[in-house]
Amino acid sequence: GLGVAQLSAQQPGNSPFQWYVGGHGGIMNFETPVEGRETAPVGGAHLLVTAKRTGLLLSIDQSFGPTQQSGYTLQAFDSTGAFLDQQTIPVSFKYLRQYSAMLLAFPIKGPITPFFGIGVGIQHTGGHTPDDSFSKQIGSTGFGSLLGGINFRVSRLSAFGQYQITTGPSNQFSSVSF
Repeated sequence: GLGVAQLSAQQPGNSPFQWYVGGHGGIMNFETPVEGRETAPVGGAHLLVTAKRTGLLLSIDQSFGPTQQSGYTLQAFDSTGAFLDQQTIPVSFKYLRQYSAMLLAFPIKGPITPFFGIGVGIQHTGGHTPDDSFSKQIGSTGFGSLLGGINFRVSRLSAFGQYQITTGPSNQFSSVSF
């Protein structure tokens, strides 16, 4: 027969090293140059690895909802660098997806545990129309993030609430020579 050895991180109790896998849902608030501030439902999954009063939170989130409108400006310059023309290209996207890694601190342990964190991530849009390289390039950005929350633990069930603030993308530029 086949068997699996039990890992100490999987054992219930008060070991300083634990890991948790779960799903989560909430809302994401973002802004596009065309539609302004928007709110979309979001769902995702996470892996939390704790050691004493610190932890590492790895998560993936994806927004759901209607297609969002945005756009980018295409400018043409001649070989000397003189401006020739400018055109705004409308773009739409179906979802936002973000991957993040956060270092967490748990200052107080107990059935109700507050936590704070700092981290980084990558966010990108998907389902572009038109599906061109510029849309994909300007729809991807890295971000920094601050997080605060509280965890409620009852027996083997754990529920949490958190608020995460991320930096916004700056203006992005790309050039192509013909």
